[in-house]
Amino acid sequence: MNKWDTAQHSEADFWNTCTKTYVEETKQFFYATRMKLGFHDYPLSSIDFQGKSVLDIGSGPTSLLLKGHNYSKAVAADPLMNTFPEWVRERYRSVGITPLSIGGEDLDTTQHFDEILIYNVLQHVQDFELILYKSRKIANVIRVVEWLEVPSDSLHPHVLKEEVLNRCLGGNGMVEQVHEPYMFDAQMYYGVFKGFDNK
Repeated sequence: MNKWDTAQHSEADFWNTCTKTYVEETKQFFYATRMKLGFHDYPLSSIDFQGKSVLDIGSGPTSLLLKGHNYSKAVAADPLMNTFPEWVRERYRSVGITPLSIGGEDLDTTQHFDEILIYNVLQHVQDFELILYKSRKIANVIRVVEWLEVPSDSLHPHVLKEEVLNRCLGGNGMVEQVHEPYMFDAQMYYGVFKGFDNK
């Protein structure tokens, strides 16, 4: 089994039945604040996407899109989407989110989104630089939260570095040392990147 297959196998084991997601979803509130996604009381603390089209790359079964409303188009993309239980895909569809079984490396650059969400995913992919390149081609805004310098293992094939992410995103992200329950005791990289030449 090659490194990528091992990582996908580990990721599938991590999500398992897709029912024990409390910790991951707790982290999402923290991620959302760093991505400047404001929660509003509609009807129970929901992100207002303001009529925009939004793509979540590496969504897993519990995308931040599920904590939102008011999107013109919403897509949750994950290479393991078709291996999750059917109820996961039905849950997405029931609120107008399209579940897509695809890795970010395989995005179609002829499509367009107002915004792309990338959070706690780039350590898990095959080619994070290609994903960021394609994201800049198809989106007006990219919202990012990632962990820096976390050692590689079977679940995390890549070690992310600030200078590489800055280069790939064409700007400078913020870096914060995080000491929060259920999260890496590590540096978090985050930012809202825009102003791309989408040609």
